[in-house]
Amino acid sequence: MNGAGTKHDGEIKIDLNNKGERATIIDFILISGDVTLHSKSVPWDLEKNNSRYIFARNNSKKRISECEYKIEVLYENALKNSFSCILVGVGSKVSIVSDNEKI
Repeated sequence: MNGAGTKHDGEIKIDLNNKGERATIIDFILISGDVTLHSKSVPWDLEKNNSRYIFARNNSKKRISECEYKIEVLYENALKNSFSCILVGVGSKVSIVSDNEKI
């Protein structure tokens, strides 16, 4: 992940970077937060060393820099093994809290 940025129009843009082999992003799921996800365009093939954005829009009365969110990224590797990555953030501050194979 390359981090995130916010816009004054109430949008958060999270930059996912694939440092491993080719992966297919299956879905982005909002677990909780002050935002709504949009422009999902999934499934999406993400080649090694390429990136993809997750877009979210403020749906609260908070400033975008104060919006909290928790997003699950579902993806598969080339062997069709399924994985789940959980992102947690506030505004442009985001981190990966788990990245596990789905059983």
